[in-house]
Amino acid sequence: MIMILTAVTTKLVSVPFNTPIRVSTFVIAKRTAIIVEIETDEGITGMGYLPILGQGGETIRTCMDRDIADLLIGENPLYRKKYSRYGFRKLIDRKAGDIGMINLRAGGITESVRIANMASANRLPVTPHLAWELQIQIFAAIPNGVYIEYMNWYDDLFEDVPLIKDGLVNVWDRPGHGLKFRDEILKKYAVL
Repeated sequence: MIMILTAVTTKLVSVPFNTPIRVSTFVIAKRTAIIVEIETDEGITGMGYLPILGQGGETIRTCMDRDIADLLIGENPLYRKKYSRYGFRKLIDRKAGDIGMINLRAGGITESVRIANMASANRLPVTPHLAWELQIQIFAAIPNGVYIEYMNWYDDLFEDVPLIKDGLVNVWDRPGHGLKFRDEILKKYAVL
C-alpha cells in the first residue's frame, strides 16, 4: 500500500522581532512564515514552514494554495519525483513562479543542470536552493542563473569557501565542488 497526501493547508504568521533588523535601505520589523500542514490517507500529519523576511508572504501563500497544493494531493510524500525535472515541468507549465528554485535533492548536479536547461528553454531564470557552496559551479555554467541564495550555515565546516566580494561570487577552478572539510571538524564530530 502506498501512502498518499489527502490535504495540504497553509497558514500565514507574522511575529515581530524584539529588535528590528536594519538594512541599508529599509528595516525588517517582523518575521513572516507560511506554515504548511499535510495529511495522508494513513492519518499521518506533518508540518513545515517557509520563512520570509520582508514582504511577499501573502503573495507566496496564494501561489502555494492556488498552484502548488493541488499538485501534491494524491501524491506519495516519500516519492521525490516532484523535485526532479518532471515535477519542475509542471510548475513551468502552470507559470507558478517568476524564478525557479532548484534543490540538489532533485537528483544531484546532473538533474539540476537538466532542470536549469529546461527552464532556460522556457525563458525562466533559476536560482539554487540552499547549499550555495555546492552549487556555484552549476550556476556559473548555465545561462539562466540569476543569483545565489547565500546562507552561511555550513561555511565554518570547510577550510575555506568561495570569496564573495561586492555581491559577486568568485568561482573556483578546483575539481568538483572544490570544498574540503576542516580536519578538526571531522575528528571532533565523527559519528561511528
